[in-house]
Amino acid sequence: MRNGELHSGENPFDGVAVSAWHPKFYKAVEILLASMSMELNELIGETEAATAKNSLQRRLIRKQKLYKAMLMHTNRCGWLRVKTSATNSTSPL
Repeated sequence: MRNGELHSGENPFDGVAVSAWHPKFYKAVEILLASMSMELNELIGETEAATAKNSLQRRLIRKQKLYKAMLMHTNRCGWLRVKTSATNSTSPL
């Protein structure tokens, strides 16, 4: 049922891997805390904050690898060309 958590009290995260939402959740919490001049460890303690930061770091590394792979694929396919100002010609990135 759509919006089952609203109508029946179902857990909206049932069947969703923690790794899918955990880093995004803690990133949002970090942003909100920063607006209040606070840090994550002040809210959830040192141990849990270290776990959350580790999760955020792993997510960042995965995103960097993905973007690098996408850029390499784009370059191999010749879709990405950069105009060089010195020669005014295009060359692959």
